[in-house]
Amino acid sequence: MAYRAIVELGGVIATARAQLVDVLVARGATAREARARAAELAPRRPSSLVAAVAAVARGEMTRDALVALAGDLAPAWDVASPTFAETPALLDDAIARARARPAPSPEPDAPLDLAAEIALARAAADAAERDDLLFARAQATVRRALLRVAAHLGLDPADIFWLPFADLGAASPADAAHLAGRAAAARAAAARAALWDMPLVVDRTDETRRVAGDRTDRTDRTDDARVWTGDGLGARAAGPAARIEQLGDAARVPRGAVVVTRAVTPAMAVVVEGAAAIVCEHGSLLDHGAAMARELGIPCVVGCAGITDAVVDGEWLEVDGDTGRVARNAAP
Repeated sequence: MAYRAIVELGGVIATARAQLVDVLVARGATAREARARAAELAPRRPSSLVAAVAAVARGEMTRDALVALAGDLAPAWDVASPTFAETPALLDDAIARARARPAPSPEPDAPLDLAAEIALARAAADAAERDDLLFARAQATVRRALLRVAAHLGLDPADIFWLPFADLGAASPADAAHLAGRAAAARAAAARAALWDMPLVVDRTDETRRVAGDRTDRTDRTDDARVWTGDGLGARAAGPAARIEQLGDAARVPRGAVVVTRAVTPAMAVVVEGAAAIVCEHGSLLDHGAAMARELGIPCVVGCAGITDAVVDGEWLEVDGDTGRVARNAAP
């Protein structure tokens, strides 16, 4: 029943967020124009981690309240990823950097003829944030339980996350060596799988070929590419690339860097505070990456397939949110 409720809530949120886009398309906008306009009209998520960190920085919320709200979040949706309650220095650092961020611009007034759709989109976007917080709480509960099992068995805490639940119910401390060996084997298998170059599209029907073509036509995915094009918002920014390859390994990015990542999670707000721009391989202008960038007041470009593997840390990137272009260039 719980799983069914989660699925149904996700569908309700997606449907609610799509209504504003559908209305804009019906009025003559292209799908891309409609998504960009919808993103402009629903920029705030009061329950987001960005908003909470900013509230602490402005003295409107206590640090303890922030830990209570976001302590169960982790950089990745993975029980093996330490939570912010376990790594509070990340929150403290984000608060310190948020104090240098200008106050956000007022939320735009809703056009009267779109007021109902905009109110629904804003409510849906914030509901998605609260849904993520509930998911993080459940994930953290599982993490704490597994860590207690590891302590009981005498296992390295890092090993417990590589073992099937079914193997843990009847295990005893006498099984520790065997379990550690199984965890090592699972870790090695995952490392081998990480080297696979999996296709983005498997069933190349005419329709999927057309969709894939739309994407590859807009993005040069070779390592020699100098320009990527996706969907953007915001103005222009430039800075050294800071790649986040594994969300669970994310650490704070240097101030003024251009964050390059495959995907964005709500918890990444802690490590990207102070960045100049966000560039993401996946997602849309209605997803976490673009919403986070709006709240941080920085440009964002999504849909830049292959860019994470193509760029190297420190190389200079120029991001144009208006045109959705990301360009390699020599540092000034």
